[in-house]
Amino acid sequence: MCQSLKNYYTYTLLKSTIKPELLINRVIEQGHISLAITEKGNLFSSIKFYKLCKEKKIKPILGCDFYVGDWKNGGRISSLTVLAKNEKGWKALIKAVSESNKKENYNSERQIPTLTEERLAEILNGNCFVYTGGISSTFACNLFNDKWEEAIKCRNYEVCRKLV
Repeated sequence: MCQSLKNYYTYTLLKSTIKPELLINRVIEQGHISLAITEKGNLFSSIKFYKLCKEKKIKPILGCDFYVGDWKNGGRISSLTVLAKNEKGWKALIKAVSESNKKENYNSERQIPTLTEERLAEILNGNCFVYTGGISSTFACNLFNDKWEEAIKCRNYEVCRKLV
C-alpha cells in the first residue's frame, strides 16, 4: 500500500500541467491508498482535490510547499513541504499561506511568498508534518556545503555522492 506525498497540479504555475483528476486516476491504477497535494505557496486546488479524492475513495492529504528563510537579512530561501495532520493542521496551513502572502513577507524580487522558519513553526504549532530534502533545501545546502552548485548540476549518482 503506497501513498504519494508531494504533488503539484496546474495551480502551481510553471511547475506542472497535470490536472488533479488525472493524477488521482493514475494513483488508483497503481494501488495507492492516499495522495497529497503540495502546491508551491498556495492552497488553490485543495478543496477540489479533497472532494475528488473522497469521491474516488483515496485519502486526501492537504499540504503546501513553503518558501522559508530570512531573505530580508540576506538569508537563503529554501523550501519546506508541510502536510496537515488533521483539521487543526489544515487551519494552520491556511493561516501560514495567508501570512506568507502579506506584503511584508512577499519577496517581490523573486515573486514568491515567504515566511521565516521560526514564524512557520509558530503558526503550525505541531499540527503538521514538515519535511525537506530537495536540492534547494537548507538541508541539501548544508550537506554539500561549498560544492552545492556542482551538486545541482550532477546527472550521475556516483559523481554527486562523491561531493558529500
